[in-house]
Amino acid sequence: MKNLFLMVNSVCDIACTHCFYTTGYEKRSRDRILPRQAGHVAKRIAEARFGTVILTGGDPLHSVHKKETYELVSALKANALRIIINTSAARLSERDFDRLVELAVDRIDVSIDSHDPAVHDAQRGRHTDAVAAIRGLIQRGMPLSTTTVATARN
Repeated sequence: MKNLFLMVNSVCDIACTHCFYTTGYEKRSRDRILPRQAGHVAKRIAEARFGTVILTGGDPLHSVHKKETYELVSALKANALRIIINTSAARLSERDFDRLVELAVDRIDVSIDSHDPAVHDAQRGRHTDAVAAIRGLIQRGMPLSTTTVATARN
């Protein structure tokens, strides 16, 4: 099964010290997958015989653009694709948790760089939000994993 990492936007609610956008190595693009493009994009991905699509960015669940991501997920699922979303989970609400379950997202990958809030917050910020999202998603039975950027700090 082929996997596709699909960068849906380059915006984020946090500013990680290791991020190529935050460090200035890369400029944020204004490009993103718009709702009117979702069906076409999903069809082309399915035609290319990808089995899993990993949505990344910035943050696919960025507070301003998450509705666009939900539309894209719906189109991808309609094409029988497996969906994983990489997110900081910085601004997810109970309603968002329910929506992700309703969309049948196959897995959420939450970025968390340390069990120690001070270490995580020095590197990424919003430890409390990430932990709350992990708890909320697990309570709803959402398959979940965490991703960590290993540095000298953690």
